[in-house]
Amino acid sequence: MIKYLKAQRNPYYRFLYFFFTDDKTEAEKALQKIKPNKLKNQASVMFHFEQKNFEDVKPLLQHLKDDSFKMVL
Repeated sequence: MIKYLKAQRNPYYRFLYFFFTDDKTEAEKALQKIKPNKLKNQASVMFHFEQKNFEDVKPLLQHLKDDSFKMVL
């Protein structure tokens, strides 16, 4: 899976690659390149939750609340 993510040019997949390989600075750069939509919200929640920035996560969860994406916290 990591090889697949590394080969992708999609910013969301690049974010996932850097996120899963613990390169947080590159993950944050890739996060900024994702266009604002559902995927950016999901990636932002993952990134801030990993950084333990729970205050930044709360407003993002409101956007995901009624969406098809559900996260167990």
